[in-house]
Amino acid sequence: MTRTMEPPEVAFTWRLHAGLESMAARADAKAGILLAHQGGAFVLGVTALQADHGGWIIGPALALVVAAMGTAAAVVVPVLRPRNQTVSTGDIVYFGHLREWAPPSLAERIEGLSKEDEIAMVTRQLVTLSRINWRKHRLLQISLSLTVSAMSVGAAAVTLL
Repeated sequence: MTRTMEPPEVAFTWRLHAGLESMAARADAKAGILLAHQGGAFVLGVTALQADHGGWIIGPALALVVAAMGTAAAVVVPVLRPRNQTVSTGDIVYFGHLREWAPPSLAERIEGLSKEDEIAMVTRQLVTLSRINWRKHRLLQISLSLTVSAMSVGAAAVTLL
């Protein structure tokens, strides 16, 4: 759908929204890559443990990898509003809001939107997306730190054995 002649401030809020969605998608992709590598490290660590090669140092490395995997997985876990929490603002930007509307009521709501209504809705969603993105990136940071720590412990294990 092409928007025609929308006010600059409305266009700007939607560009911000698209940018935040892109940031979330990039964080999810990075978490997926981390999880794949962490999974490989986990299998390697379990194999080393089963072969009884330095369990005293492989165990802590494995624990760090498991913690790293947990935080990376938390990045991609969908953030949904609780079922019993209702939306009283009449927002229609997020799919969780839209699922509660009847099509005729939604059509009426869209037709009645003013520029101010649209900006208010999108800005509320911008704040929500920013909070979600902050959480995703912080978890990614933690996961990466744990992964590097696990690699360091694993490297020490290889060196000492």
